[in-house]
Amino acid sequence: MEVKFYLRDKGKKSSAIYALIHFGYSEIDADGIVTHRPLKYNIRQSVETKYWDSKNGKALRSMPGALEFNQWMDDFRSRVLVIYRELLLAGKITPELLREKISDQYAAGPTENTSITFIEKFIHDCETGMKTLPAGKYSTWTIKGYKTTLQYIREYIPRFSFESFGIQEYNKFVSDLYDTGKDVNTLGKHVKNIKVFFRTADLAGVKVNQDYRRPDFRTLTRETESVYLTISDLDLIRDAVVPENCEMARDVFLVACYTGFRYSDLRRIDRDAIRNNRIDVKTKKTGANVVIPINATVLEILERRKYKLKIYSNQVFNRLIKDICCAAGLKDSIIKTTFPGGIRKDKTFEKWQLVSTHTARRSFATNAYLSGIPAIYIMKMTGHRTEKSFLKYIRISADEAADITSKYPFFD
Repeated sequence: MEVKFYLRDKGKKSSAIYALIHFGYSEIDADGIVTHRPLKYNIRQSVETKYWDSKNGKALRSMPGALEFNQWMDDFRSRVLVIYRELLLAGKITPELLREKISDQYAAGPTENTSITFIEKFIHDCETGMKTLPAGKYSTWTIKGYKTTLQYIREYIPRFSFESFGIQEYNKFVSDLYDTGKDVNTLGKHVKNIKVFFRTADLAGVKVNQDYRRPDFRTLTRETESVYLTISDLDLIRDAVVPENCEMARDVFLVACYTGFRYSDLRRIDRDAIRNNRIDVKTKKTGANVVIPINATVLEILERRKYKLKIYSNQVFNRLIKDICCAAGLKDSIIKTTFPGGIRKDKTFEKWQLVSTHTARRSFATNAYLSGIPAIYIMKMTGHRTEKSFLKYIRISADEAADITSKYPFFD
């Protein structure tokens, strides 16, 4: 007995889906010719043909709701097998009788997962601006993260619902993602997004499992070992001989390192943003006004570039600044520790390999902190609202910490 799914109209934009059920039934006509008669059954579902995997008879994973839909078809196949066996035991089975029993017991299509639908609508509202943050619209990266989390929910929690997903399901979800080799912080981001979905649903009056409030239903984090660039490193970058196509990227990167602006805010720097030898910009992420004093390096770059900085895509900028840092000779060996699947792994890199757009902001905060500027003033410039979140940016070595503390009277 075999059940296969196929499209009735493969050449059209969308098509009804049929099940072809082979169950060993044959008929003999008056001439003694045996004809095999499988049952063709309309499962009363349709699909856009671009989302159909003809070879395997199922929806492609790229189709919205594909996991739930394919699960329904698997259930349909299993149920038809049960019906077939029941009819076989009864001693009577024909295509007509099999069709009748299937229609009686399994006529309905896949039911809508209202929890998944709620999350989809939430993400859609974030994208269209129907739902906003106090500072404005949700960022592209935040929305992308929500979509990735929803994809994982579909893949690892196929019967997800706000009401049934509790601490046991949370633990299984975490365990399953660990098994795929996901890093702790990557996993933590998805748990954080799931908690956002739960809080949003709870506030909307949806019945949710209150386990999401438990302290052990937590967002997992592990402190990363990110690099920062010292003032000496920045001098090497400024003086390095780099290809012509890297010169603008170097200037943009140095401005970021000496101002602490997020990369998305650098495009907001123009002549109008300069007042009293300071840069005054309303940040994109929080909507807060940030005022940064201009040092000599930043002023020289802005005047030379006529206050117009070219902003690259993140991908291109990351590649260019790695090339620049390599040319500047930033080749100190650094051991980077990761925990894929919860297992510690150490790997050695040269410093330039670990530099990214965010290194600039981290370098600004750390260099300002090491120079003796109180944290509360640096936070005003970086836009951090809590000291806890700010201190995550500070990257100092044990030797640097010892140098600073040795100047206090306690160590005299």
